[in-house]
Amino acid sequence: MWVYLMIEKKLYKVLMELIIVLIVTPIVFPLAFAVESTSQDIAMRFIQEVLPVDLSKYSISVTGPSQPPSVLGMPPLPDEIRVTLNSVGSTLEAICLIRNNVLGSCHLSTRAGQVISDKQYVDVVDAARSFLERYQNYTKIDSTDMIGMLANVDATKNSTVLMGNTKFTVSNYVWGTEKTRFSWVYSENGADYTKLEVGFQKNGVFDALFDDRAIYSIGDTTVNVTDKQAIDIAMEYLKTYSYSMSEDWKVSGFNITEDRTTTELLTTNYPKTSTVLNPYWSINLYLNKVYPGSVHGFMICIWANSGEVFYCGQLAYGGVDPTDTSGSAPPEPTSESDPSPEPSVVDVPPQESSITDNPPPENTSATTDILYPAAIAIAVIGLTVASAAVLKKRKK
Repeated sequence: MWVYLMIEKKLYKVLMELIIVLIVTPIVFPLAFAVESTSQDIAMRFIQEVLPVDLSKYSISVTGPSQPPSVLGMPPLPDEIRVTLNSVGSTLEAICLIRNNVLGSCHLSTRAGQVISDKQYVDVVDAARSFLERYQNYTKIDSTDMIGMLANVDATKNSTVLMGNTKFTVSNYVWGTEKTRFSWVYSENGADYTKLEVGFQKNGVFDALFDDRAIYSIGDTTVNVTDKQAIDIAMEYLKTYSYSMSEDWKVSGFNITEDRTTTELLTTNYPKTSTVLNPYWSINLYLNKVYPGSVHGFMICIWANSGEVFYCGQLAYGGVDPTDTSGSAPPEPTSESDPSPEPSVVDVPPQESSITDNPPPENTSATTDILYPAAIAIAVIGLTVASAAVLKKRKK
């Protein structure tokens, strides 16, 4: 009996050690690995399933994700994944930016030799159609209408047509180089929202992709405020506005040169923690002289549905006013991206320079994409067991 009990204890000890190895260990390693490799997997899936390159001729290496320091007042920058493809006489580099677990852009550059394509395309339209068909399978986003718009297009001419809520644009000589860009923008009430763009070299070789359709959602598209009303609201707002040069020095009482006023209807996900796009009027009011801090104007942003001022920034010569410490940034229009140059990892506001004295309250929302359900499930089970054990010990 005594021998039987000893064997039973040893078996119990071995069993417990095995449980620790199988359950507790994955909490630390596979889960951490999954988080780090998610962006790489997203980028590599795009390379393997969509990129029009003969991958059988290349060896592939991946680096990243890398993130430069985030700009003060801005959200975390997208993960940058660099994929290098090496072959005899050909070296390519694809830079993919991943935001919210979604591939937002990819740019392919030739470092040496020529691109070894997956097939011979008739022309750039044929290349675009083939790319979009594969990309639709990759994203699971219906792009049938977009593909259909390529049917009778003349890719040698710049053109823009509006079909329903889709603005389809063909551009040549992008950024001064002989490339062709196809752009599909969702547009409503005069404002542009999400966009898919794809660019090719003249020989049909893929150049770049930009797509924010899965990153942003579209909010209230109502435009209740006209451009003239927006200007009136901005002018009225400026009557009581002031900015500080020091604790006891505030600047106010501005004289506007009205004939220099500009307005533009844009969309933004402001504040940057949001992923919902809403329309707004961006009004630039220019002053009749340069005020303290080199301020020569103001950019005032007004929601197009409500007429509420949600941002007022100073336009200043020589950069941002050094007396400002708010660290907040103006809304960034979603319609200013271009896939043709190498994608930037820094979000830069399109206006001259601006600061704010009245940043709006922050809103938070998040998108989660779990690519490793098995690892997560094991980790959760392990964490549950570990937590139960800790609680049990504390009760004792």
